[in-house]
Amino acid sequence: MKKSFLILVTAIMFVLAGCGSKPTLSEWVNGKDIAEVESTANATYASANITVDISADGAPLLVPPPAPPQPPPPTRPARP
Repeated sequence: MKKSFLILVTAIMFVLAGCGSKPTLSEWVNGKDIAEVESTANATYASANITVDISADGAPLLVPPPAPPQPPPPTRPARP
């Protein structure tokens, strides 16, 4: 019983440690890079009376894995 409980606690610790390392969307949007993009866009479009306001809620930021390479399309044999 103690061994099962220890394994459960260890697994929960690893899950919680893994979740804490990924930035949320709001952390990324409120970062320095996005603030620079927003100020550049506002400066660019100021003459047209357009303002840019980038915002996001606290949803986790998920980056999909790259797509696997596609095989080349089949070739048709030449007609005689």
